[in-house]
Amino acid sequence: MSPELAGELSAFSILGSTRIITRAVLHYPQTWLVVQDAVERGAKVGRDSDPLYMMRYEDVFDLTPDQAREKLGVRGVRMADTATASAQWC
Repeated sequence: MSPELAGELSAFSILGSTRIITRAVLHYPQTWLVVQDAVERGAKVGRDSDPLYMMRYEDVFDLTPDQAREKLGVRGVRMADTATASAQWC
């Protein structure tokens, strides 16, 4: 995929993610490191995985999350416990 096409396909996701960053910095600064880590983890999955817009999620509803990731070509997932930071958001 060309950088231009990737940019066009990612514009909504990129702009949508700026909301969480801004909100964390302005209203919940104590969660900033967790938010930054989430953004970095998401970017890694995006770089390492097959194109998300091509996936047929209906084919994996009956699978476990790990099985679904494997079948869909989602790679680079690193799970993190964000419960404490999430509980601080109103």
